[in-house]
Amino acid sequence: MGAQESKAQENNQDHIVKVKQKDVKLVKDSRLTLKQIKTLREVIKDEKDWQVVYSTEKQGKNWTFFLDHLLLSEKSLVVVKDMDDYVFGVYVDQGLQINPKFHGSNGNFLFSLEPKIEIYHSTGLNNNYQYLNTGQKFLPNGIGFGGQMEYFGLFLNTDLCGRCDAEPRSTTYNNPVLSCKKEFTVKSIEIISILKKESENEIHDSILNNEEDAAFLEISGKTLYTHTYSANQNVQD
Repeated sequence: MGAQESKAQENNQDHIVKVKQKDVKLVKDSRLTLKQIKTLREVIKDEKDWQVVYSTEKQGKNWTFFLDHLLLSEKSLVVVKDMDDYVFGVYVDQGLQINPKFHGSNGNFLFSLEPKIEIYHSTGLNNNYQYLNTGQKFLPNGIGFGGQMEYFGLFLNTDLCGRCDAEPRSTTYNNPVLSCKKEFTVKSIEIISILKKESENEIHDSILNNEEDAAFLEISGKTLYTHTYSANQNVQD
């Protein structure tokens, strides 16, 4: 074996050790196992530091805290455990926006970690990757992934203590029911940030400022939460 080859192997081993050290640290902060983290890393193809930015264990079931940390991340994992100890969730590949429409990218996927590890990638049949809305009367309030309005592949409502849903075989991800039962109660939730938004502008872009969408909501007689948010920000500024 040549010196160059030997050096390359040595560098590769150092790299593997560093990634493992990151994962061991993450296990201490998260409820995920090393095996689960390794599987998710391999699918996402990301070896940077991942950080638990929200957990119900530390911050309680608080929608405001949950939403704040969700909007700060460009790429993230939302990991849910139900009362039957099923563990499942979603990888968000493109930052969520408060929006009456589906958005996101086909890099998203749903996953199951307990009782078994399974990954459910986008089927390409539609673009209903992710949805986030709050403070509305006639649209779902919460965060949803796949399927269609009221029939999401995974849906967490704004009352994280209340009933959430996991519909079978969403056309977007072709996933089975991820939770033990179709309607489930959250036992715990974590947000693991993989890539944070780089600038304040990116964070503000997560808030709905599209006039066409705003008009659609207001014509429908719905309160536009994000206008209230923006107004509050201007007052503070």
